[in-house]
Amino acid sequence: MEIRYLLRQIMPFVHFHAPNATPAATDLCLVIQADRLLALVRTDVPDAISFPDFVSLEGWANVSGPSLHVGLIDGRPLWLYSVDKPEVTPPAGWQWQETRALLSAFSATQSHAISCARQLLWWDRRHRFCGVCGTPTEPAIEERARRCPRCTAVFFPSVSPAVIMAVTRGNEILLAHNRNFRPGMFSVLAGFLDPGEAHSAKG
Repeated sequence: MEIRYLLRQIMPFVHFHAPNATPAATDLCLVIQADRLLALVRTDVPDAISFPDFVSLEGWANVSGPSLHVGLIDGRPLWLYSVDKPEVTPPAGWQWQETRALLSAFSATQSHAISCARQLLWWDRRHRFCGVCGTPTEPAIEERARRCPRCTAVFFPSVSPAVIMAVTRGNEILLAHNRNFRPGMFSVLAGFLDPGEAHSAKG
């Protein structure tokens, strides 16, 4: 049994590289335009958010560039598409949703999948050209990477070490409000580590 099919038995979302995969009609799609996401929020079921499949997007020609296979979500293949135009009418039955506005409504599985897809999109868009010689890069077949056909430099999705912490005092917890958060939204403290920065902390 292939490892990804074993993993999907215990993990609702599995990220893996599938260079030879081709989209099927019932595969799910994450369509991203800047900070917006193509989705349907149902009002009759609490916290029910749906993503379109390829059938729903049939005849809608607003995506740019090739699709990017992300992995499996609840056993279904998940693909990523991006829309570069700022104002694009969504396909019938679907709406543009502000991703941040739905953070509390996404399931844990959806949050994991969206986070992974957005990071892959960020990486893919910023490594279209080789940072060494300027040659257009090509997707690597054997791994999740982009490779320069001229100087053979390889560019992998970036890893950003981060820390997250809960600062408490008795029954109280310290929360932060970022200026980009919507009103009433708070989070525990978090941040990134610079190269060489220690991550240990004394109580």
